[in-house]
Formats: sequence, structure tokens, C-alpha cells
Amino acid sequence: MNANHREPDDEFVIHDLETLKVMADPLRLQILDVMLDRVCTVKQIAADLNIAPTKLYYHFKQLEEHGLICVVDTRLVSGIVEKLYQASAYNYRVDRTLLSPGTPGSDENLNQMLSTLFDGIRDDIRQSIQAGVIKLAKPEQGIPPDHHDMVVQRGMAHMSPERAEAFYARVRELLAEFNDDEGQENEQLYTLFITLYPTARHKPAG
Repeated sequence: MNANHREPDDEFVIHDLETLKVMADPLRLQILDVMLDRVCTVKQIAADLNIAPTKLYYHFKQLEEHGLICVVDTRLVSGIVEKLYQASAYNYRVDRTLLSPGTPGSDENLNQMLSTLFDGIRDDIRQSIQAGVIKLAKPEQGIPPDHHDMVVQRGMAHMSPERAEAFYARVRELLAEFNDDEGQENEQLYTLFITLYPTARHKPAG
């Protein structure tokens, strides 16, 4: 990275619905993913995503106007000023007060956030399967899971407050360890998506 380029902030907190809507677009999420560890031009992102640059300019404008990305440098290419962009932060999260019951539009905000999360994961999984990065072996083939495997599991468990707190702590430690690994250029990138929450649903005993 050029010495003139600042490091992204550790965290960007989304405080309003409009910014959440801007980030919710699956293509914009892909743009942010690519930009997390590098400075890029629109043309470079377009090449990475195999999309025409003309289809990205509007998305870059929206991301920049809402502070999700920023221009860190410019350069002259064939007489045209080309902007170099960088993600504003390494991590993005939604202000919890935006989702709290009683807050104006809280239901819409929550639906928007959940759609952003799950739609993005769904699209990423589908594209990874189509690209052959995720290889789904049929159960009858008896092939043990390997580094191409996808783990999808849902479970429910009764826990005391003390045990639940300990479990939350272990999950946070795992996430911190996973996110701290910068990786090498020749290593495969993996996505870890965890949702853990107390549920109002009743689980029958036994």
C-alpha cells in the first residue's frame, strides 16, 4: 500500500436505514469484499468480478456517498483521472439501536439487515458451488469431508445463563482467531458465518 494511503478503520457503524439499504445490494457486498485488503480502481474491481466497469460506477457512487468506501488517491491514465478506492473499514456492523423495538422503522431495519446477511451468504454459496470451489459429495459415495466441504448445521440446546455466556465467549474467541488470520496469496479464502441467539420458540423436552 502507498504510504499516502491510510489504513481502513477497524469498524464502520451503520446508523441509518439508507446506508443499510446501500450496503444490502449483493453486488456492493462483493465490491466491499474485494476491497477489504487492497486499494482498487473501478476497472480493477470490474476485472475481478468479470463485470463491465460501466455497470459499477453507480454502485461506487452510492458506496462513496454513504461513507462505505473512500477515494485515497488519483492517477492520470491516458489523459483521464482515475480514482483509487479503499474500503472505509475492515468490519461493518449495524447500530443496535437501529433495530430496537420502538425505534421508528425498526421492523424494516431488521428485515433489511437479515436480508443483507442471508442473501449475501446464499449468493456466495451458490456461486462457489457453480465455480467448483465447494464440492458436494453425495452421501452414498461415502467420501469423507475435506477442504472443499461445506458445513451447514442447525441445532438447539437448553443452556443455563452461565453456560450460555461461556458458549458465547468460545464463539467470540473462534471468530477472533479466524478473522485475525490474514492468510497467504496461494491460500483458499473461507467464509465463516455464525448466528447464535436465544429463541422464543419452545423446544419440546426429551
